[in-house]
Amino acid sequence: MHDEKYLLKSPNLANPLAVKIYCRDLEPSVNIRKFFRFCLIILAVAVAIGIASPQLLEDQSSQLVLAQLERRIDPATKSRAWGETGATVLPLASQIMAMRNQGGTTLSEAQKGYLRPLFGDLVDRVTIFYNANLLDRWSQGGKETHIGEIDSAAQTYCDRIYIRAANKAHDTDRMVLLAHELTHSQQCLALGGIGKFGFRYFQGYYQGGQTYQNNPLEKSALAMELKFARRLCKTVSCPPTSGRYYPNYRGWGLKLPAKLG
Repeated sequence: MHDEKYLLKSPNLANPLAVKIYCRDLEPSVNIRKFFRFCLIILAVAVAIGIASPQLLEDQSSQLVLAQLERRIDPATKSRAWGETGATVLPLASQIMAMRNQGGTTLSEAQKGYLRPLFGDLVDRVTIFYNANLLDRWSQGGKETHIGEIDSAAQTYCDRIYIRAANKAHDTDRMVLLAHELTHSQQCLALGGIGKFGFRYFQGYYQGGQTYQNNPLEKSALAMELKFARRLCKTVSCPPTSGRYYPNYRGWGLKLPAKLG
């Protein structure tokens, strides 16, 4: 991504028309793969950081340009392009999230007690931001743009976990959600940081048919949810002798209490 031939011709990301013209009209005489990857990245960044018009990727001519480009690229190169996009976008998103959300806290002692057997000292090193302003949606020019298929309950950027809802230290759902997000924290740190995590996450999203559930990193986190829930049943009474409980938690056949002591 440091090729001067391409950097010198970079469009102004604040000008959606310039981005469209660049990707439509520039003929990549040297390396079509670099060209496609660069176009994909600048388009994704333009939308992700909220400075380009939301109509940029909705406009039919823009979609046609990308479709024409995609037909000329082999699957392995597309996968790499998705990864490069993630490696660029997630570090930017991490910085934006840090600016948008202040006043993080540590896990409670009760939360640490339940989560430590699976996550070790990571439970002492993460910072949690409740009531967080997440990056599912952007507002630009009075129009709201929805990024992704669903509204996230939480998002993790290595050791910083952002949760949309308020803090409920003894809530079972919240504890299972933390197990999911701590798995992403483990993945991010094991891969070597937010850029490499972004590469793997976006690449996995593409390879999984561009669906959340088929992303290998999400599969791992979802599996950890179930593993953690099963451990809870060995730690607490399932079903509980008193209080409200889930008769079949998430269809897993577990009678978990709604709150943990």
